[in-house]
Amino acid sequence: MGLPGVKFGWFGIRASRKCKKAGCDDLAYGLSINPVSCVRYFEFDFARRMLPRNLKGRCLDVSSPRLFSAYMLAQNPDLQMDIINPDTSDLEETGDLLRSLGISSERYGLHNIYADKLPWEDRAFDYIWSISVIEHIPEQQDIITLKEIERVLKFNGLLLLTFPVAGKSQDEFREEDVYGLNKVQKDEERVFFQRWYDDSMQRDRIVSQLEKMEIIAQEIWCERQADWLENYFVNYRKNGLKTASWDPVYMLKYFKRCFAMQGELFAGIKCVCFRKMKSGDMA
Repeated sequence: MGLPGVKFGWFGIRASRKCKKAGCDDLAYGLSINPVSCVRYFEFDFARRMLPRNLKGRCLDVSSPRLFSAYMLAQNPDLQMDIINPDTSDLEETGDLLRSLGISSERYGLHNIYADKLPWEDRAFDYIWSISVIEHIPEQQDIITLKEIERVLKFNGLLLLTFPVAGKSQDEFREEDVYGLNKVQKDEERVFFQRWYDDSMQRDRIVSQLEKMEIIAQEIWCERQADWLENYFVNYRKNGLKTASWDPVYMLKYFKRCFAMQGELFAGIKCVCFRKMKSGDMA
């Protein structure tokens, strides 16, 4: 079996050449070395498989890694998309990528906002994806965000959600404010970075909050060796792209698809596809 999501890697490399021609040298360099990061291979592949081919309609990207939405816009000429991100510099780079790819600005909107108070009317979007985002939202804001996402999704619309999982839930704090956005929830001198969800936390903070949603598909990709992910992130923070350039090999060698976590010491990524039910469909 080959590496899931490898098509996104090739797309990223092609995109790097277009960014170079457009004068976006930093974007071009990053995409040429590490077009898809770590477990994004599994997340991107799952999200793509869950969405219809020849995707049409209106989509909302809630702060996902930019390459996925760029791919979807490039592959689906009838797709309209709104992309939100509270990180101004990150959003600007997304705009640079889309312009480098020659995607018309009439097909997308870039919004420098948080997701806990969306400016759109109820049932505005056919599809929504939020790839490895919800875990970075501190305190109870993640629950508020999920409620807002549910509100703006149409009946029968799909939500693609991914988040890190472990046999035992925990909050992860770091010395640096990675995204430059955290102003709350500190642990001594460290700043909240993300939470790892066990089965109980998934039910309490995600599934039970999406009252109008039903799960139609889900996958877990789990590390084969306990603490592999933790060690990877330590090396990444130390060596950057030197570590990340080996991501395709690492994902093939150190991860496998599984049905449940392999005990408290193991970690991985969970991908879930929800469908919003009409009132009459709810039990």
